[in-house]
Amino acid sequence: DAQNIAYLPQLADYISARGWLDSGSSLQCDLAPVLDHRGDSTYCHMMPEADLLKALTEVTKDSSLTKDIFRTQPFRVLHHMASLLGGRKGSPGPCFQYCEANSPNFFVFGADGFIYPCGEAIGNRDMAIGRFLPQYESWPDREQIWRGRSTSNIPQCRECNLAGFCGGGCTFSALARHGTPQAAVCSNAQQVLEHYCRTLVG
Repeated sequence: DAQNIAYLPQLADYISARGWLDSGSSLQCDLAPVLDHRGDSTYCHMMPEADLLKALTEVTKDSSLTKDIFRTQPFRVLHHMASLLGGRKGSPGPCFQYCEANSPNFFVFGADGFIYPCGEAIGNRDMAIGRFLPQYESWPDREQIWRGRSTSNIPQCRECNLAGFCGGGCTFSALARHGTPQAAVCSNAQQVLEHYCRTLVG
């Protein structure tokens, strides 16, 4: 977020100095933006993803070590754009879904005994898709709310030329903010695309 992104080069130097990048190391560092999926936070240091990417470009400009250490995979829109436009071998096709919560093989087991499709949903039992305590139960109708969501059945996404990059946005956010999975959550995809294209041309 805006409060800590400027310190990434210092963190990179620390990681390197500790020898955590030496040969044989399996350390991986992912950068993830601080997000407000509920839309009700008063936390003042959050930044839109496009602004975070601009700041990240600035702080890594003079530090190749920082650029090498930190991966931007959790920046979902950017990562998918880079996969599609960067010419990587085996690049994926269009992104019809936003994240693993929309896939049929991702389950989060909460300490409360309930099963959730998303880590952010833990504790919100209205979003649970089953339970494992005191006995196992699955709730297919609730699970389908998450698993069935894609850009093909969100009206706004069907008309959007960038839907293949963002996958319709976060299901948790759509439910928390709009009360329905059929609402698009756009994640500033246009601004992220513009920033990414500018980095390609130098």
